[in-house]
Amino acid sequence: MKSVQFSRVYHSGALMLMNTLLLFLVLNILAAIFLSVHRFLSSDNPVAEKYGEEQLHSVYPGLSNDEIHDLLHETWSRPYVYEPFTQFRERVYHGEYVNVDTSGFRSIKDQAVWPPPQGEINVFVFGGSTTFGYGVTDGQTIASRLQERLRRSLGKSVNVYNFGRGFYFSTQERILFELLLASGHTPALAIFIDGLNDFYHYDGNPVFTERLVRYMNGELPENNVITKMPITKLIKTLLGDYQEKNLEFSGAGGDIHHDVPSVLNGVIARYVGNKKAIEALSAAYGVKTLFVWQPVPTYNYDDSYHPFKSRGYGRHMFSHFGYSSMKKYVGDNPMGKDFLWAADIQQHVKRPLYVDLVHYSGEFSGMIADFIARYLVKNYF
Repeated sequence: MKSVQFSRVYHSGALMLMNTLLLFLVLNILAAIFLSVHRFLSSDNPVAEKYGEEQLHSVYPGLSNDEIHDLLHETWSRPYVYEPFTQFRERVYHGEYVNVDTSGFRSIKDQAVWPPPQGEINVFVFGGSTTFGYGVTDGQTIASRLQERLRRSLGKSVNVYNFGRGFYFSTQERILFELLLASGHTPALAIFIDGLNDFYHYDGNPVFTERLVRYMNGELPENNVITKMPITKLIKTLLGDYQEKNLEFSGAGGDIHHDVPSVLNGVIARYVGNKKAIEALSAAYGVKTLFVWQPVPTYNYDDSYHPFKSRGYGRHMFSHFGYSSMKKYVGDNPMGKDFLWAADIQQHVKRPLYVDLVHYSGEFSGMIADFIARYLVKNYF
């Protein structure tokens, strides 16, 4: 009798397990189909998804829907890759509008060869995604426009290399600069364009730090069999699990207090410390430096002309309060001839200057490049 009962329980359990496994398989197949359709229909463009297509036409005059889509797809569809010491870098990419060289810089119009030619004026430009030029073409970045202006003004061979990278702030730029010098790549001039991301990373940690901490603590890695299953990816998609890259213009951080003096002063102290370290290193290698404090939409800009402000600035509100603190600091503590305050150049401009929440339009990139070029021609060459 017991044998018959055990047999029934066994068969019932086996049937239930088989049905569960079959259901799990079917759900994963359906999830894979859904994700494929979703990827096909998706714009691969978080700017359009967040703000809508209509807003984009106001900042991309002359471009068709397809051209805008292709440009923003190439901007936002490139996941980062690991790099020692700096934590990550832009992935090598070859597109119609966005091109990233294997040596770590974004290509610009009339890009010079790598390694930089000896005997010419070689300029390395460092910064975050605004320097890289998220949302604009290779030829519309600050670095590209700067090369055009300097070549025209100086009548010499000036070669600019765009080492701007998404999310980078002064600490990562200092490390990247050190690595380039240690590898034998010594420019005549190094330009560091900062401000926005130094306050965004108010705690001083690069963007993937939390994930690396979890990994080093032995917690479940994110790249395992379970997380790679279609059903898991579907759940994350439905919950809105966007890549960290999309946070760059999102409203993340809206519940954080952005005006704490100790936090803002800590950001400024870290930036000044990195500036001093870069200056000392540059002196040892015979490199001239220029530190540019960049414009941001939360400071001295009439954002009634900003088509992407409707959902708030989120974590970028640190810049709103931080820039006022930095202005006072610069007034009380002269930063030297190699520091250029560019945060006010948009003050009287009454038109859109940003292609999303924080990234510069091609026109604004040109304005910033002109401002830097005039200062360089007057004070450096």
